[in-house]
Amino acid sequence: MSCNGFHLPERKFSLRSKVLIIIGIILLIFIAAVLPSEGAVIKNGYVIVEKGDSLSSISKQIFGTTNKWKKIQEMNELEGTTISIGQKLYFAVELSRADQLKVANVAAYQYMKDWFMRRHGKHKYTLEDNSWDWAMAPMMGQRSPQIHYSIWESRRRLEWIDLVEVKMSIAIKVKEKPEHVLLLTAIAEQESGYRNLDGTHSEKGPFQIKPTTAAHYLKDETPTNSEFYFESFLEDIENSTYASYMILKGLGLDKKPLRKVIESYNGGSKKKEYANEVLERYKKLQSIYTKTAIEFHRRGVSGIPEMTIF
Repeated sequence: MSCNGFHLPERKFSLRSKVLIIIGIILLIFIAAVLPSEGAVIKNGYVIVEKGDSLSSISKQIFGTTNKWKKIQEMNELEGTTISIGQKLYFAVELSRADQLKVANVAAYQYMKDWFMRRHGKHKYTLEDNSWDWAMAPMMGQRSPQIHYSIWESRRRLEWIDLVEVKMSIAIKVKEKPEHVLLLTAIAEQESGYRNLDGTHSEKGPFQIKPTTAAHYLKDETPTNSEFYFESFLEDIENSTYASYMILKGLGLDKKPLRKVIESYNGGSKKKEYANEVLERYKKLQSIYTKTAIEFHRRGVSGIPEMTIF
């Protein structure tokens, strides 16, 4: 007796059964869509909104509290609290420390350039203009498209040169934390408007540092502690930037409340007002940094290009 295998009888569904199965599948899909979401889908630094989500519920899911919904609102530049299914909302920007510093330098330079434009009006001081050669040509006796400059125009060009040098120096000297880049930028604006000035009480450079103060905080790093040496030392913008940074660290930067550190940096009778103004600038810089970082993050950061001045 031969055996060709065991066969189950073929099962046939009636039309009624097929209709019921289709209706059941449709009901399951409908129920799944109507039921509340278990929460927004969390990705690398952002969430994808699902049905039933709100800014408060997303805040609860991410931060463990509903109180940080405004942070999500601000980071995504939402005018209100309305969000939609499938929307991508950023709550953090995942960048390496090196990329964070690059973003900070880009953001700080954008802030400084915007500040300069507001101060002097729209002008052609841009990265594409080779600003250094363009500004220095008449002072170096070289040919230039514009030979005759008013005193105001020459001053504006010199201030642009100082601003660019301050930004370059911060980028070179501040390598630890992106927030330090932003803080130095705010202080340079507060102290001098990014100009390499001599103060009324022996202060030097864009950060307005007294030679005696620099001598105290850099006594272990320089060949001499004399005030005369530091008068010349601080006239170099890169040295002035480094001295400012070391003074802030010596005053307890990252160890003490930032307001106290800033008040100590000024130390005058109006130190509280001074700190308020620096912190207001610092807050604006942080906002620009966040927007810049999100933009890079959205693009998929594969290495942010180094900031170039010329």
